Amino acid sequence: MPAIDAPPVQIERTATTPENAFDLAAVKPAERGAPCGAGSAGEIVVCAANDREKYRAHPLPDTFHEDAPPIAEKEVAPGVKVDVHTDGRQIGGVPSNRVMAGVRIAF
Repeated sequence: MPAIDAPPVQIERTATTPENAFDLAAVKPAERGAPCGAGSAGEIVVCAANDREKYRAHPLPDTFHEDAPPIAEKEVAPGVKVDVHTDGRQIGGVPSNRVMAGVRIAF
């Protein structure tokens, strides 16, 4: 329990606040391509498009292949490269995932 009990804060909402500025009465209904049943007062009518395949997700083609992730490596001097990579090992039966930084010197 806090040392001082603060009174609850009340936020005043007016017609100009973003939460209340949206007026559904100003929205014009979309042109209907397919006949929909007429709704009565207070009902919301949802109609589906005739083209059921328009937004359907299809399987990827057989020619799709995923590229290898980019390698975070930079040559800082001739023959000297630094890199950052991930590594995972089992230590005492517990997985140990880590981020490693490396320096490679060509000789």
